[in-house]
Amino acid sequence: MKRTILFALCAALILTAAGCAGSGTGSVSSDGSQAVSAASSREEPASREEEYKPLADKVSFRPADANKQVRRLKILPVGDSLCRGDGTLSGWRYQTFRALYAAGVTFEFVGPFSSGNREYRMPERYVRHAGKSGWKVEDVLNNKETIFDREFDAVFLMLGFNDGPYSSGTLVQSNYRAILDYIFERNPDAAVFCMGVAPSRYNVTTGTTTHGAFNQKIKGFCEELAAQGKTIAYVNTWNSTEWDPDTCFGDNVHFNEKGNAIVADLLVSKAAPVLLERNVADSACVLPASPGSITLDKSVLSLVAHATYGEGAQLTATVSPSDAEITSVVWGSSDRNVATVDEAGTVRGVGAGTCTVTAYTLDGGLSAACTVTVTEDKRDVLAFTSDMKDAAEWSGADPEQFKLGKYYSGAREGGSLTSAQTVEATDRFRLSASVRSYAYNIPEREKTGVLSFSLGGLTLRVHGLDYACSVLLDGREICRYERGRYGIDRIEYGVIYDRGAVTLTRNGVPVATGKTESRSFSGPVGIEDRIPNQTMIRFVNVAAW
Repeated sequence: MKRTILFALCAALILTAAGCAGSGTGSVSSDGSQAVSAASSREEPASREEEYKPLADKVSFRPADANKQVRRLKILPVGDSLCRGDGTLSGWRYQTFRALYAAGVTFEFVGPFSSGNREYRMPERYVRHAGKSGWKVEDVLNNKETIFDREFDAVFLMLGFNDGPYSSGTLVQSNYRAILDYIFERNPDAAVFCMGVAPSRYNVTTGTTTHGAFNQKIKGFCEELAAQGKTIAYVNTWNSTEWDPDTCFGDNVHFNEKGNAIVADLLVSKAAPVLLERNVADSACVLPASPGSITLDKSVLSLVAHATYGEGAQLTATVSPSDAEITSVVWGSSDRNVATVDEAGTVRGVGAGTCTVTAYTLDGGLSAACTVTVTEDKRDVLAFTSDMKDAAEWSGADPEQFKLGKYYSGAREGGSLTSAQTVEATDRFRLSASVRSYAYNIPEREKTGVLSFSLGGLTLRVHGLDYACSVLLDGREICRYERGRYGIDRIEYGVIYDRGAVTLTRNGVPVATGKTESRSFSGPVGIEDRIPNQTMIRFVNVAAW
């Protein structure tokens, strides 16, 4: 069922898309109340409400009685990096997997290509195809024999963004139609779902897109082929109240998990009813082993609140038995005014109060809960976000480079900024930043370098060489964390200084600790880039309490 407009505005980035039209979808608010659904069929970008009160998260899961002996459909996703995932490993495929599974569809993904990194959240049957980064319509047409070289029952097609302004040209459009013709030549009974080019961060901000004419052409192709008896549908990827420039994108183009969930929600709302009808009875189908229980490593949790980018605490869910096919977990908070929880189980304090964070098994909806108490609001003393909102004036490098989350140092070293604002952080504060570096795309000899964020004598350092971060005080390393791999991929790093106790965090979760003498900190915040390749900074934040 579809999410309500109100909930859609405040849904967690990672919750299963609730736009499934199948009657088998289990859906509850995390406090146990029944979910409410609403439908929309608008073809224009939906307006966003300016004010709303965060509600309880709503999560969707597959009821146990949806696991039936039916034909398992082979679904082939085809697309560019939005399909493959850029920073989120699988792109919208993971959220599509979750939404289809919750809708009761029995399926697997197929296809010849693989992401650079395995999507750890998806079982083997659902991770086999990962799209192709950087492909244009012409690329898919030229490689059609390889892409569609195996049996498939359905195709999810998302192309056109990389064609840019040329997408409105007749050549690109005729190539797209040729792809559709080839798909039906390979399988006349295939179900094809053509996703229009989704909005980018800029498009959401302006409410317009250069791909509008292309999307209308795709829609026309779908209507024409449907009139010929083909099973094909157009998915209007703009038709959601959830699109927001500040919360849906990992960069200017690629979605974060909230953006991925929006696309999946819209796609599955079209696809699930068709696919469920094709899940005909099949006595040869082997039912997967189902979860029997779920437990959490903590039943109570205490956090401090933070206005913007707060440190979190990790909840770990264990699903038994271990040989269950789908051990995925969906999370929800009973009051997002108090605390939020992300797809990995990281809980962050928002405001003083008590709420319940619940983990559900995607298969069967078994649940385990943790009581979260949040106290002590923190005060932002400096907040530099991706479009410079609420930021101090900066000197040094051109601040325009930081607009919209882009700070590209290119092949040079030495990019730096200094805040004109003096920060008084006393002896209890948090310095955090979200960064990305393309270190894995350059020769190994050039992978060395660091990206530093400093306040007074304290420095939060991100290492481009070995996926590491560290904290220095007056040049001396206090603590360090590393994973032994190259690259920085839209990761939030932070250092919490609390009267001499130093905590290093990664994506909000503590990863290392250190100790030093208690002292106060004041001065401007400095940013220095010594990684000799493209680097992007999404935000820098200092909070004191």
